Amino acid sequence: MDNYLDTSRFKSYFLVMVNNEANQLIKIANAVALKHLKDAMVRVRFQKEIKEFIGLQLNAISISSSEEKWKECLQNIKQEHHYLSLQDSMLKTGKAVISTSVKF
Repeated sequence: MDNYLDTSRFKSYFLVMVNNEANQLIKIANAVALKHLKDAMVRVRFQKEIKEFIGLQLNAISISSSEEKWKECLQNIKQEHHYLSLQDSMLKTGKAVISTSVKF
């Protein structure tokens, strides 16, 4: 049941939507990391960066009072999910390879 008198109902809606998208992003990030990253430290660092990214988006929503900013944060997470899915499919088909470089 909607509470039309609640002034923060849109913010709550976006927080729920971002949490839902964040859970999906974490799922795919964990799957991609497990499948394509062989080094455990790199895998953990990758998963940590994804969680930090999600935390920044959630923090931006809780700080901001602009609906445009909330939409932007939701779009950022959806876009990251899309990019990660695309990279996963490219790695599976061989169109991309994982490489590393070290600078001294």
